[in-house]
Amino acid sequence: MQRRILLTGANGRMGTEMMRRLNSSSWSVTPTTRQTMDICNFEDVDQQISESDPSLVLHLAAYTNVSKSETEKNICWQTNVIGTRHVMRAAQKKSIPVVYVSTDYVFDGKQGLYKEDDCPNPTGFYAISKLVAEEAAMSVDKARIIRTSFIGSEWNFKAAYVDKFTSADYIDVIGKELMIYLNNIDQIDEKILHVATQRKSIYDLVIVRHKNIERGFQNSNLSSQPIDFSLDTSQWESVKLRLNDFEKIEGS
Repeated sequence: MQRRILLTGANGRMGTEMMRRLNSSSWSVTPTTRQTMDICNFEDVDQQISESDPSLVLHLAAYTNVSKSETEKNICWQTNVIGTRHVMRAAQKKSIPVVYVSTDYVFDGKQGLYKEDDCPNPTGFYAISKLVAEEAAMSVDKARIIRTSFIGSEWNFKAAYVDKFTSADYIDVIGKELMIYLNNIDQIDEKILHVATQRKSIYDLVIVRHKNIERGFQNSNLSSQPIDFSLDTSQWESVKLRLNDFEKIEGS
């Protein structure tokens, strides 16, 4: 039987990447956007999920403008928190699993290599909204949380920081990791996983595809600045080893 997935935020950056991958996979996809399913309206969400009757919901829809969230708090909260609550509630009514994609920003960026059970400490409104949305997912038995981070292939700056660290990667790299997760979800028990790649500086990430990038420095006084949002991905690496299905993983 073909597996059916409902994708929220299908026209976003990661949504577009996942649509490309899902359309060439064994999944049957129901894509949704703000125009086809307003996650801020529970009746809309409930109807769409009931009618499409998916095997799984991949919840990517989110307000993601970190700087504007400080002045657009209502729309950020409605989308990230209320919208996620609606998705969880509607899916729970039909016992449909949900994968909620969260962010490394739930941490404060002062320590780095954060583990799944480390205490979150969000420092901005966007991060707060994503953490509260995680709490909505944690309250649902069949919901899972993936924390990750990614950048697009473009880089519109002359320089990249050598003194700021991340486990983010290019969107196609993270997209492949998410497909590994989705294709093997029935064998994954972990409620929260950090799905990303190794810790590296922003400069080391960007220079992989932008050879002429200059070395930049965040601040002469880094003591009060978030400098390391990297995630410890050892659990995710262990999961992939445990799956013991390398041909399937590599072909995702």
